[in-house]
Amino acid sequence: MRANAFVGLREVQEQKNNEENLSTESAPAQKDARFPHPHAIQGWEGRLGTPSAQRPLSTRCVTTTRRGQHVLPGERLRHGKDFKKAYQEGQRLVCRFFVAFVVPRGAGPLRLGVVASRRVGGAVARNRAKRLLREVFRLRRPRREVSADIVLVARGPIVTARYQDVETAYVRNVGKLIEKIP
Repeated sequence: MRANAFVGLREVQEQKNNEENLSTESAPAQKDARFPHPHAIQGWEGRLGTPSAQRPLSTRCVTTTRRGQHVLPGERLRHGKDFKKAYQEGQRLVCRFFVAFVVPRGAGPLRLGVVASRRVGGAVARNRAKRLLREVFRLRRPRREVSADIVLVARGPIVTARYQDVETAYVRNVGKLIEKIP
């Protein structure tokens, strides 16, 4: 214990000696010493390329949607009774990536409900599956007005599926069934 205390005391004495030899004069201040030019971080351009304001926007961005292209709140199933009605009365279509329940209605817009249970995977996998199904519905909506409720229940293989595969399955199964609705 005393050896450690002695070493600590020696270090403190050396620091005091070093402080005595420091110059009291400061270096002359440089203009904009921190930033070499306005709105830039020193060394940033060389490592990462051009600043984000000068970089072109990514063409692969999927978060930008134009007004009117997303699924509106009135086009979503939100209540449990609507889901139960689809499960009990709807036509059931089983596909590799999802199970679809389609119920014709008297009036109103085409509505979508998406379900992903824990069998699909963790939270990230479930959310990806639901986003994928919503996107397929959004892009492959029928051109004519159809009044029906669609419930899509995600299945396990959708986690590793490509968008094109899910879209093909949706068009072949759900698309054909929607065409039969008057």
